[in-house]
Amino acid sequence: MKILGQKSAGYKEYELKEYDIREYELKEYELKEYEINEYITRIYEDYGIDKINKSEINRIDREFQRRTSILNKKDLIFLGIATALTVAKGILFPVLSEKIGYGQSADQTKRLEHNDESIEKKHRQANDKFREKKLEKHDAGEWIELIYRTPPYDITVGSPKIGRNMEGKYHRIHTLGHDPVLGWLFGTANIMTDVITYEDFESYRVTRKPKMSITTERVLLSQMFLECYEMIKQDYMFLPAAVFAESQHLLSDKYTKLGLPIPVLETISPELAGRLYKQNYDELCMLRDIKIVGLSAFVSIFFNMIIGLVHGLFYDPDKDQSRELYEVRTRKILSCSNAIGSSSNIIYAIIEKKPRDLDLGGLLVTISRLFMDVKFICKIKKEYIESNLTQN
Repeated sequence: MKILGQKSAGYKEYELKEYDIREYELKEYELKEYEINEYITRIYEDYGIDKINKSEINRIDREFQRRTSILNKKDLIFLGIATALTVAKGILFPVLSEKIGYGQSADQTKRLEHNDESIEKKHRQANDKFREKKLEKHDAGEWIELIYRTPPYDITVGSPKIGRNMEGKYHRIHTLGHDPVLGWLFGTANIMTDVITYEDFESYRVTRKPKMSITTERVLLSQMFLECYEMIKQDYMFLPAAVFAESQHLLSDKYTKLGLPIPVLETISPELAGRLYKQNYDELCMLRDIKIVGLSAFVSIFFNMIIGLVHGLFYDPDKDQSRELYEVRTRKILSCSNAIGSSSNIIYAIIEKKPRDLDLGGLLVTISRLFMDVKFICKIKKEYIESNLTQN
């Protein structure tokens, strides 16, 4: 018979297990607490600090903020001048860049037809000169054929048989031999092996008899490069001849109405590459825009350098104390002015709905400054806190 209020054996067992769990959790908590304290102790020992007072750290931090504040007459004047320069640059950029064609397609009136006589004449003269120069030190051979015959990636006949639409005159966007960067590797290999490599890196054999056309024979890249290796072993002149032929073909296409496609883009986004190419935005347009962005970045860097140097001349050891803390103020001025100037340019480009008005060069400089300046300020702040703690 069970007496009222008496705990059963099962309940006692449950209570014992619950006690064991609580005891285990308590031990785990104590262990974690011990590990954390040990970790903190090691940090204190590394810095030679026996005990850190949180309020002391806060006091030192506030002192650092006060000493590096730019809310004073001298720094605010420099901030105003620096901001005015960056904002003015952002306003003038769209006007000046438009005059030199930034972001615009190629002017077809200034380009030549792909079969222009002047291009073909220069091509023939360059080929003859290369051949004569090499024959002075090397015997004639099959390598000479490489510099005169049509590159395998310059034809479209037979492409429908392999299920490809090379789009006729736009075939350059589909072949790696016409890529201004990748062409030096794949175009050279194509010329040596009579293979055409497409933007998806698939390759097919090209035949020259009875009529030059693309066959259905698939060629692996490994096989193509192995064939190149065997040809070079047979006669090393195959390589310089193929490289020369590739360079001359790229050069002959570069200044034509269609030009050369933007490097590498066709392998990443064929649709975007095709759209830009058909809008006559080619390699030369890209290089022009890169130069403009680079010039804009240079101007921003130059402004920052001048402001930084002039602000540095106003350093007063008696009033400004540490040179490092004064450098923090200089960097705050430059970061703030750059951020304001770039923000105003971005807002203007968004409001006007003109992406070409965005000053990419200035924006890149602003982003790089923010990263570098924040890193520098954190470093100086850390050193300042540590030195004051060790002194105390």
